[in-house]
Amino acid sequence: MAGGNTFFFSDRYGSLGNSASEILQTILLRPDKVWNLVWTPAKIEYVLHFLVPLGLVPLFGIDVLFLTVPTFGYLLISDFPPQTSIQFHYPAALVPFFYFASIVALRRGLRVVDENRRRYSAYFDSGLSRQVGFAIL
Repeated sequence: MAGGNTFFFSDRYGSLGNSASEILQTILLRPDKVWNLVWTPAKIEYVLHFLVPLGLVPLFGIDVLFLTVPTFGYLLISDFPPQTSIQFHYPAALVPFFYFASIVALRRGLRVVDENRRRYSAYFDSGLSRQVGFAIL
């Protein structure tokens, strides 16, 4: 409490309440208010700043991205613009998870490719694929 009257972070989360209990109550009982706070063009752009440079690949490692929910949560519900800007230090805790999710997703993709290669190797090695290729030409 700053000055004994207001919650220290009320300037950052003031649209949700003036105390920790009010903020928690709003989050639990007014999901529409939270949704309207999070679903803005600036905050969608903020999320895309993490996904687009990695080619949206982290979305295929979504189980790893679920680990970012608490951090993304407090950043996205904030009224303090620097908390949803990649120009400040606030999103630093998220970056490793996006890269790790990308690694997990790429590894899964390689595993699928390898399984399919093994599954269809008899087809490709039999010469049948060359015959089909010539038939198409």
